[in-house]
Amino acid sequence: MAQGRRLWKKLALLCILLILYTAAVRGWDDAEGSLWIVLTGTFPGYEQAATVLKAEEGQEEPFAVCFYEGMGWQEIQEKETGRTLTAEAGMLLGKGRLYHPRLKEALLEDDRAVIISSDIAWTLWGSREVQGKEILWRDKTYVVSQVLSDKGSFFLVKGREGFGSFHTILMESRGTQSESVQIRNFLIRNALTGERADIRLLQILIKGLLYAIPAGMLVMFLQMLGAEARDKENTRIVRISCLGFAVLTAVGTAWLVFKDFSWPKEWIPNRWADFSFWGEKYRELCTSMRYYFRTAKTAVQVRELIQIARTMALSLTALLLEIFMYGQRLTEEPGH
Repeated sequence: MAQGRRLWKKLALLCILLILYTAAVRGWDDAEGSLWIVLTGTFPGYEQAATVLKAEEGQEEPFAVCFYEGMGWQEIQEKETGRTLTAEAGMLLGKGRLYHPRLKEALLEDDRAVIISSDIAWTLWGSREVQGKEILWRDKTYVVSQVLSDKGSFFLVKGREGFGSFHTILMESRGTQSESVQIRNFLIRNALTGERADIRLLQILIKGLLYAIPAGMLVMFLQMLGAEARDKENTRIVRISCLGFAVLTAVGTAWLVFKDFSWPKEWIPNRWADFSFWGEKYRELCTSMRYYFRTAKTAVQVRELIQIARTMALSLTALLLEIFMYGQRLTEEPGH
């Protein structure tokens, strides 16, 4: 009887572990995002940014580019009722899809268009269906052209003369060259200087945790299989179940690695590279992450950080549960 209760306890803990791992995988967003470049020298205004975009269109292999600048918290007013709200303003110029995949780029061609978050829509009008509604900002009237579902109070307008300069550039990776080379070529071609801002180092850690969990589960299933095989009192179905779980976990782990694992081109050392290559790549990742955390976050970056935090919390909880189960297994073995 006691042995049966222990078995059911193990199965319950394994079910919890699988649920945690499934939630961690679902919370992880491995979609290819835009390359974020924080400018460190000249900050282009509207005219220079428009010139860069036009020059890129004339290139044989043009880069898809979007200039972005956060303008801080600004007060906007609903035109009909006069209701006011403080929200974070941002201006875009170029390919809006690089800022947000659901952004309709045609809306950025209209000087009077404003794109708002769902929080603003609900606060001012109590609905998300508010296209065509008007707001006042800086003594000018803007028409709501799209509502983005992201949380937070923010709105976006087209960059123009008099709105200040751009400090950030978003660029689409083409995949034919390493991302570092693409960024360097773009900056040199347009007489700009800047540094990449990203959290690849943190993402590598998170993906490592996702790979470690099924590996730990595989070890535990194999240990359970060996223990159950030695115990003659257990039924054959128990041993077959343990073996089945072990095989499924091994196949799932292999599928996860081969499906998601890719080695970036810029991380492949050339024939002349020495042992300092990896140290330089590590310092480059640390520099990129510092720039990422030092700059103001957009709604897209906030969503990315929330997803990473959720995945990390679930992964660490799953690993702690694995350690607990492994410890329980050791205490049950003879001599402990």
